[in-house]
Order: sequence, then C-alpha cells, then structure tokens
Amino acid sequence: MGTVKGNVTLTPEVVNQIAGHSARGVEGLHRLGKASFFNKLKGGDALGDGILAEVGNEEVAFDIDVVIEYGYPLEEVSERLRNNISSQVKTMLGRTVVECNINVVGVHFPEPEVVKETPPKRVK
Repeated sequence: MGTVKGNVTLTPEVVNQIAGHSARGVEGLHRLGKASFFNKLKGGDALGDGILAEVGNEEVAFDIDVVIEYGYPLEEVSERLRNNISSQVKTMLGRTVVECNINVVGVHFPEPEVVKETPPKRVK
C-alpha cells in the first residue's frame, strides 16, 4: 500500500488561535489585544484576538498586541511570550517563527483593595 499524498494548508486564523492559546498563562501578561471598553463589553479575549500572523510554507511571523500586568519586567514577559509561541508553533505546525513583534498597547493596574470599615457601635 502506497503513501497518500496531499497538501495541508493553514489559515492565519488557525495559527492565531494556536499562538493565543500558547500565550495564556504567561506570567505578567494580562491579555492579548487592545485594552478597550468594547473588548470588555463583548467579553473579549478569544484565542486569536490581538494576533496577526503571516503564514508561509515553512515560516510564520507575528505581530501581537498585549496588555501587560503592572510591575512585571516588559523584556521578561516578551521573552516568555515569544518562547511559548515559537515552541508551540514549531511543535504543532512544523513552522519556524522568524519574527514575533510585541506591541504593548496597555498596562493593567490592580484594583485597589476596598477595606470595609465597620461603623463603631453607638450603644453597649
């Protein structure tokens, strides 16, 4: 029995989803995509949001919009993001990531803790 031949094509959306999934859990990354009121309303962070992939037969290049967490070193977050994405794209798709541009579009600041004060008792 012979080997059946054929082509496998990848849409940029599929590559975006794989990159988006591999970006999740990167310490210091708040979200992918733009920090906008509209994204919050639509419940935004679908796997490919904020990622633009250019896909070739052997290579992939990315432009990624991110919102980082306040207090995390940008270079470390960017390096972890690039490494995770590059590793998963190589493993799953057999493509080499030749470029991964990180565009920081926002910083997420933690919400201040609200301390609920108990009013003093007026009577004993």
